[in-house]
Amino acid sequence: MVEQINFDDMEKLSQLLAELYQAQKKILFQELVMQGFMESTGMTEKQCITMLEKMLQHGWLTTGGSKPRFFMRPGYVGSFPVVVSRKGIQYLKENGYCG
Repeated sequence: MVEQINFDDMEKLSQLLAELYQAQKKILFQELVMQGFMESTGMTEKQCITMLEKMLQHGWLTTGGSKPRFFMRPGYVGSFPVVVSRKGIQYLKENGYCG
């Protein structure tokens, strides 16, 4: 289980984005991606909320018209239908996190 994560560490944030992208590619329904991601990484809801806030600030995720404020809280973040954006995928490619 993940204890402390420095979300200002761009390398760690990039690795998490790559993991989120992999989860997105494996799961058919957007609203199940975060739950699967949380289970595979062992991250808490609070950690996921902090991570998602950082990734949204960078423009690496899109919310598909969903209201982030609704999902960015405990009990709801696991069903947040986020998708890695073109900018996020481009960032991953440029930095060697995906092919």
